[in-house]
Amino acid sequence: MTNISNISAKVQWPRIFLFGDSLTQYAFTDEGGWGALLAATFQRKCDVVARGFSGYNTRMSKYALPRIFDKCDVASTVAFVFWLGVNDAATAEDLGRQHVPLEEYRENLGEMVQYVKSCGLSSKNIILLTPPPFDEEKWAKKRCETGKPESRRESQVVAQYAAVCMSLGGTHDVTVVSIYDEMLKHQDWKDMLCDGLHLARCGALKVASLLRPHLEQLTLDLPIVFPNWTEIDRDHPEKSLRNWSP
Repeated sequence: MTNISNISAKVQWPRIFLFGDSLTQYAFTDEGGWGALLAATFQRKCDVVARGFSGYNTRMSKYALPRIFDKCDVASTVAFVFWLGVNDAATAEDLGRQHVPLEEYRENLGEMVQYVKSCGLSSKNIILLTPPPFDEEKWAKKRCETGKPESRRESQVVAQYAAVCMSLGGTHDVTVVSIYDEMLKHQDWKDMLCDGLHLARCGALKVASLLRPHLEQLTLDLPIVFPNWTEIDRDHPEKSLRNWSP
């Protein structure tokens, strides 16, 4: 039997990279698990890696980005998904002090897209998601139930940030998925938000379904990692696995 220390170099596992705020931080939770749904779709083809930071706006996120993604990550990245803006869209009077003016949001998000490109990632591998719609009534009720201060957020303001995000697609030649518009096509869109801001299970299903076709297109040529078990030599598995390459 061959000593496993003599096996060839480690296989580089392709990755789908998700970057954003709490909507991304919760991407693998039971309720808001859109990342987990995508991970199930692309199992044995890609790892889905979530780097989400609750409460972050683009002013904060653009300084976190270079700490978690650089040129060394490009070769293994088949898609980089940005989902930011829901905190930027908090009003200037909001108690959380998360507000970022609309034009600064445009500049910050554009700067982050340009950074990822400068690392060597192609435009076709970059996807922007717009902020989702916001249910003011449900959010206010949830804040009251949990004893938290009133939070001043307005749905029409979120719409402005979603529009700016959409416009960046043409500016930077990247794909944009309008989570905002697609959710509003459903009469029951408010049910897609568990607290008016974050995703309920049906909201996670919706986001995953909107993003999946774009990711499938980017992963069409990727093989399943390692041979099917039925194709492996039972007595000499090292022959099948030692030199396997994608």
